Amino acid sequence: MFFNVDKIEQEIYSVDGLQNPKDKNNPMGFGLYRTFIRTLMFRGYSKQAFGEFWDDATGKLIPRRLWTTEMKAFAREKVAGVSKPPFVFKMTIAGWIFVVLIIALFVFLAYEEFKTSIPK
Repeated sequence: MFFNVDKIEQEIYSVDGLQNPKDKNNPMGFGLYRTFIRTLMFRGYSKQAFGEFWDDATGKLIPRRLWTTEMKAFAREKVAGVSKPPFVFKMTIAGWIFVVLIIALFVFLAYEEFKTSIPK
């Protein structure tokens, strides 16, 4: 089955007021992301966005365990202000066809079980 998970970029910020915990002289960036999941049956966005800090000079992510309290507060503020996703869960055409076939199967099984037999 085809299954794809992508990280969708929502917003990017240049963080000048915060100090980089890895290297004090390097500037940092902050990005807001949302997860997009796509399968044969459905598509969907995650409800909650998440943020990542990175070192602009090296391009490496800063792990959450190294975040300062100011960085955590900045991330919470930006994540709270991000726009809602266009949808959370949406069935594809193949998904709807599958659902209709399953319903038809159960209707057929119920019909076969409860139909009266013709006396000979």
